[in-house]
Amino acid sequence: MVAFELSFGLWQGKSWSVLLEAYTFKGGNIWPIVLAATLFAPYIGAKLR
Repeated sequence: MVAFELSFGLWQGKSWSVLLEAYTFKGGNIWPIVLAATLFAPYIGAKLR
């Protein structure tokens, strides 16, 4: 998902700084938390099982 977003943004001609700005907590953005939850959910689910 992240690779697609970055490659599509680069294809549109956006700079790296603009693309990576979406992955910061600036302005109340919680997207990094969503990504972390998606990354660790299978591990936590397996441990709880």
